[in-house]
Amino acid sequence: MSLPARAGIDLTGHRFRYAVVRAGRSGNRLLRLGECAFDFDAVRALEADADAADRALLLDGLREALGQVPPQALRFVVHPPVATTFLSITGGEDVESVAHRDARLLGLLDDEGMTVRIDHLDAERGMELVTLMPRALRDALGAVCAALGVTAFELVPGLLAAGEAIRTGTGADGAVVGVGMFSGGVEVVAFESGVWRIGTSATTAGRTRADVLEHALEAGVLAGSERFDRFRYGSGSPDREFPGLEAIAPFDALGIVEFDASGVDEGTDPSLFTAAIGAAIL
Repeated sequence: MSLPARAGIDLTGHRFRYAVVRAGRSGNRLLRLGECAFDFDAVRALEADADAADRALLLDGLREALGQVPPQALRFVVHPPVATTFLSITGGEDVESVAHRDARLLGLLDDEGMTVRIDHLDAERGMELVTLMPRALRDALGAVCAALGVTAFELVPGLLAAGEAIRTGTGADGAVVGVGMFSGGVEVVAFESGVWRIGTSATTAGRTRADVLEHALEAGVLAGSERFDRFRYGSGSPDREFPGLEAIAPFDALGIVEFDASGVDEGTDPSLFTAAIGAAIL
């Protein structure tokens, strides 16, 4: 018996990319895949003072993307600078207290409008993935989901969604680094034998994209190790916005789901859908 369908919706700049997946006995099957582009910023359209016409267009785009029978769970993905994500080691202390303390030490919890999401990655090592996201965005997406007739939704950090896709695709053996490139920042994840080793994000505000990428890679020393295979994902251009990364192989996100070739547009770059597919299979 198959489970209800789930959708990952990756909000990046002036578009969203989506993947609808249903889990079954033989694995995850891709039901729908695509993108919807606008002449406005997709996240900005959800803010309280946004143009009502823009929000209506975004809602229409979601309805069309999800089909007549929407999935029972939506997972909206956000990246830097909308979301900031980092790893936190609790060392046996209270998870919530350590996560909030670390966020304050990093200067990320000064804004009362932010909400904290904690994902437990490794209970034995006390490793948590901490993400700060705007509370108002979560509330706005709740209203959007209500209009779509969907009651279950999550706001998911891109680092977690893409990391899950890459970890699934590379298996339990070896070591891998994933670099996510976006106009507003970068994400870096790394795994060894299927275990999280690195998870960090950084924004490009006030810095060049090359500087931000270098900082993010240096935040995880292992990312420079030759024993790690490297993949890239995201909407940033590796030759123009992030020079030097064009040599890194794009991640084949379609390799982690079953799908009918007729349902995927010819010329589709699977790496662009890494976070959307990763969110759908979480």
